Order: sequence, then structure tokens, then C-alpha cells
Amino acid sequence: MFSFFHRSSVVNIDCFTSNNDAYKFTPIVKSSKAKPEWYDKVIKTQPSNTKWPQYKVDENGGINFNWHISLRSIKSCPGFHDLYSRGFILENWCDLAVNVHEKGLSFHYSNGTPPILHNNDQVNPGFLNHWLLKLNSPWKIQTKEDIPFACFGAQWSLENFDFHILPGMVNFHYQTGSNAFLAINKNRYDQFCLSMGTPLVQFIPLTDKKIKIHNHIVTEEELKTKTYNVTGTSMGWRRTISLVRRNDKREKKCPFGFGD
Repeated sequence: MFSFFHRSSVVNIDCFTSNNDAYKFTPIVKSSKAKPEWYDKVIKTQPSNTKWPQYKVDENGGINFNWHISLRSIKSCPGFHDLYSRGFILENWCDLAVNVHEKGLSFHYSNGTPPILHNNDQVNPGFLNHWLLKLNSPWKIQTKEDIPFACFGAQWSLENFDFHILPGMVNFHYQTGSNAFLAINKNRYDQFCLSMGTPLVQFIPLTDKKIKIHNHIVTEEELKTKTYNVTGTSMGWRRTISLVRRNDKREKKCPFGFGD
């Protein structure tokens, strides 16, 4: 039966970019569509012809299970499947080459906004042995609902790299950024290239609701109207969030039209 108080069971995620390459080649996608490239090559779990579980009773009455009656792989791992059944993936939108050498760190990128090398003073005394490289995502993301997202590196797709993608929490109801922060060891001279399309960051909403992704290509001027940042004011992020919540309450209306 229809209810005026029915709430949607779907979280709509609107993703805006003015970068044609990002929109065409690396759209925001559900995690289930961005599993590691090697995943499809993994052998499927081979079932045993015997009943499970198999066990033997030894002479002292002890029970010994035989855990090797079938070949198991990550394709039967619930933790892996649960991870990739949630949230969405931000893929690398350009080719990024990084060189760590004795004089510092240098990089080259193929398109988009330049990465920014952050000053270690922002985390001092932490991460003094790391370069902190911010990758400026071309995607601005919005949700109408107040839902926090856990964000962390798409590590299953980054096995060949030694850097860390720093984790955090983000709420796209209050801010629209989707940047990635790389912590790169200063003392390990290295060269690496992150190719366009490499999964970088996974975002998982802290809700049981399903998500629906909407990718939009807009002009640079239109993108400015889709961008807001809780840390971009002198008031501080707590004050900015409180203003958003205040405005949400102001916009709420009675489903029967009273108070309009």
C-alpha cells in the first residue's frame, strides 16, 4: 500500500565532471564492476564428491576434520564478495608517472588538475618518512541523503605498488570532493606508473540501502555550481555542517501540504 511516509530504499549518487576523458573512459562504477583484473582467472572452488564435513575419530576419542577435501579459492570467500558488493570505485582518470629519487619526488600526469605535494607539517610528527601526494579527482559527487562513506585504497588492485592510499570518511551531502591521498616512502627510491583505469579508492556507504550511480558530463562553469567544501571556510567544518543540517530542516515539508 502506498504511504506518504515511504522512504526510498536507494541512495542516488550523482557524479559530475567536466573532464571528457574521465567521463568516457573512467566513469564512477559500482564496486562489483571493478574487481581486480586477475579475479576472472582464479580457479573456481572445486566441490568434493564426499559429504561435508569429513572427520575421523582417533583412538583417544578425538575428532579430526579433513579440511582438504575440496579446492577453495577467493571466489568462495564471503569477505571478498561482501566487500565488492558494496559501494563504488574511483578509478585513475589519467596516466600518472612518479619518480622518487635522492633529491625528492617528481611526477608527470597526462590530463586533469595537477597533483599536489602536501607539506608534512600538516601531519607532523607523523609520516615524516613519506611524501604525501594528493591526486585531485575530476569528479564532484553529491547525495541528497546524510550518509557517511568509508573510503580506502582499492588494495586488491594495487598489489604491485608500495605506496599507501590513506583511508578516511567522507559525506557527499556536505562536500563533493573525491580526492586520493598517496603516502610514498621517501627512503625507497622507486619509479612507478599508475595507468588510466586503475582502481584507486573504494567508497562504502554506512547504510544497508542500495546505491544507484548517475554520471554527468557538464561544462567547467556548471561544475562550479556542483562544488562545495565544508573545509573551505574560516568558520570550520563543524559550523558548515551545522548550517547544512539547519537548511535541511527548513526544507522539510509535511506530506499533506500543511505549513507550506
